[in-house]
Amino acid sequence: MTKKKFVLFIDDNFSVEERDKITNHFKGKYAYWHWISNVWLLSTSKDGVTTESIRDEVKDLVNRGTILVINASDSQGWSGFGQKKKFEWMHSTWSKKPESFPENETPL
Repeated sequence: MTKKKFVLFIDDNFSVEERDKITNHFKGKYAYWHWISNVWLLSTSKDGVTTESIRDEVKDLVNRGTILVINASDSQGWSGFGQKKKFEWMHSTWSKKPESFPENETPL
């Protein structure tokens, strides 16, 4: 099975409760990374998962605002800066790129 990767963005007008509702929906359904309040990185090997299906799932949960889903399956590159622990999922699930480890080890 091929691993598919998606990036979900929502606008800043969503409440914490709505963002939590989205996150809870993804638990057990996708592998996900959510260290930025209105962004989720999703990974799955399930057939039938598309940008449209993810958009519709989120729309069914919150049904407002701006929702954008990008298929990043062919992307292998990424780079980040921040606490190392916040990028562990990226290395284990998104792609393993040792040169991409963040340099900031100080707590936020």
